[in-house]
Parts: sequence; structure tokens; C-alpha cells
Amino acid sequence: MGNLIIRQAGLDDVEGISDVLQEITAAGKRKRPSDPGFVLTNYVGHPDQLTCVLALS
Repeated sequence: MGNLIIRQAGLDDVEGISDVLQEITAAGKRKRPSDPGFVLTNYVGHPDQLTCVLALS
């Protein structure tokens, strides 16, 4: 297993986060929107957001 990298999510991550959320929605585990615009305004770019981080391996 490789090293785990944890970093702040940015604009370049919006599409990838959206893709993951859409897979979760398709599996019936999520009912909220998961499009890139929603991810940007509610996770990555929300003015009151404390943080949005990614864990990558």
C-alpha cells in the first residue's frame, strides 16, 4: 500500500468529487445533488466552509 496524501480540495477537484458523489447516488446511498455546480458552491467554494480535504493513495 502506498503513502496516504491528505490535501485541501481545489477547483481542479470539483469534477472528480462530483463523479464520486454521482456513483454514491447511483448506489442509492445519497439523495442530495451531486453535479459539479453543487460541489463547487457547497463543498469547495462555500464561503462558510471550514475545510474540504481529499485523501489520496
